Amino acid sequence: MSFKNGLIMKNFLRILALTAVVVLCVQCAARRQGGVVEGITITGKVTDCEGQPIRGATVFEEGRPFNGTASNSLGEYTLTVQDAKAVLVFSFIGFEIQKIKVGNKTKIDVPLKDSDAVIEEVIIRDFIPIRREAYIGKPVIYLYPERVTDISVKVDFDGEMQFTYPDYGSGWHVTASPDGSLVNKADGRQYSYLFWDGVSYPATTEYETGYVVHRDNVTGFLQKILPRYGLLPREYNEFIVYWAPQMKKNEWNFIHFRSGAEYDAISKNTVTPHPQTEIRVFMDFAGVDGPFEVAPQIPTAPVRRGFTLVEWGGREVDFN
Repeated sequence: MSFKNGLIMKNFLRILALTAVVVLCVQCAARRQGGVVEGITITGKVTDCEGQPIRGATVFEEGRPFNGTASNSLGEYTLTVQDAKAVLVFSFIGFEIQKIKVGNKTKIDVPLKDSDAVIEEVIIRDFIPIRREAYIGKPVIYLYPERVTDISVKVDFDGEMQFTYPDYGSGWHVTASPDGSLVNKADGRQYSYLFWDGVSYPATTEYETGYVVHRDNVTGFLQKILPRYGLLPREYNEFIVYWAPQMKKNEWNFIHFRSGAEYDAISKNTVTPHPQTEIRVFMDFAGVDGPFEVAPQIPTAPVRRGFTLVEWGGREVDFN
């Protein structure tokens, strides 16, 4: 090969190499402009202030709805974020929310601090609509008179009752004892509570508050939140046994609790004699794709005085 031909070949190879570099740069820029990003995978561990792992802690990327996960039984998590500017949000019931910028880190261990504030498990949308037909599951009514008392209970429900126990008929008529045990006058049998379920056709509901909870944290969440609504161990344990298995079918659940006037929109009771204290809590829940921001609810419960009626219920709803 002559010197001239060799020089031509070298120049050709240089041009070819430069062209390849330009093509790679254009492809890289196109990927960035198109929003296709490799991302940064972050791993770490969530613990309490004593170093014990927290299972079911929520971890998500701020500003990116549904890009989140939950810590496992060892407190470990893995999450891929968009870039080094991402901020991770860590939360768990009873602990302060913590936010950490990713920066150049690929491993972020987080000890959460105890909090006496209200539960903050999630954050905010303008509203969350539900479908217009909903199954009303297991409303349970407990009666605690101060002395053995004959009590009648009628339910005002804008829907169709499907099953009652004991049989509802035109209303329940029972003899109640202070420990909550009931004797149904219609059949003479003893019962622990009054039960009914049914189907309703409510107007579209707009939720402005609630919680988002991972399936691994459902039981612990309910154990902590339900006493704040006034339920005693017997009552909230029966609530959990019924609802937790259904909620665990969803990886993530949006949860909103109804009480007072909100519960009245589901059903009302006419009770004779009238209870001095009423504690009623109803849970709406729905499976969602992942954690998002919603204003937390502030649980309240009256002090039990005199003849007390306690009622809980729930339903799984579908978001439109």
